[in-house]
Amino acid sequence: MRKRTRLTPELARENILRAAETCLINHGVDGLRMIRVAREANIVHSSILHHFGSAEGLKQALGKRLSIKLFDEVAEALSGADHTDTVFSVVNRIFEAMGPSGHGNLLAWLVIAGPKSDNHMTRVHHTYGHLFTGMVDLVHQNLERIRERPVSQQEARFVVFHVLVTACGQGILSDTLRPILGMSEPKNDYVRWFCEAIEDTQKN
Repeated sequence: MRKRTRLTPELARENILRAAETCLINHGVDGLRMIRVAREANIVHSSILHHFGSAEGLKQALGKRLSIKLFDEVAEALSGADHTDTVFSVVNRIFEAMGPSGHGNLLAWLVIAGPKSDNHMTRVHHTYGHLFTGMVDLVHQNLERIRERPVSQQEARFVVFHVLVTACGQGILSDTLRPILGMSEPKNDYVRWFCEAIEDTQKN
């Protein structure tokens, strides 16, 4: 184990969250086990409990961290869109912005594997509500700019919903289903096909 250095509480929390994010990206939701996170952060297990109270507290803090990061990435991705873009080239940018962050994995864990209680789902809504509402607004503005006509909020919500459901599904099932289905293509090939298929549907 690497030599440990004493950190301020703020830096200690940042170190743990950075380690948790790395574990999520590299190992999926199973990587968020506290033993693995502690090993990645080069700390003892009890340090996580000291700073976050529980594994659930760590995941909630990680969700808040990633939600801010994801919104910034989506905003940056959409900022380059103009009237020459297709609607689903913008969707592709959102998908790509979500992929590297492991956000689909974390959201899936919070909803599926987390405790089934009203308080838990309220915390999930609090963590992600503003993010996804803001994402809908960003998509809505860019759809109108690209199509050069009014676009309903409902259509923007449908686009965001479709992308989020697909991205979460890929985050959970991709590593299991791809070898079973004999898929050897780069994952980006699927994303491109996904966007083109939906775009073709819109044209018909």
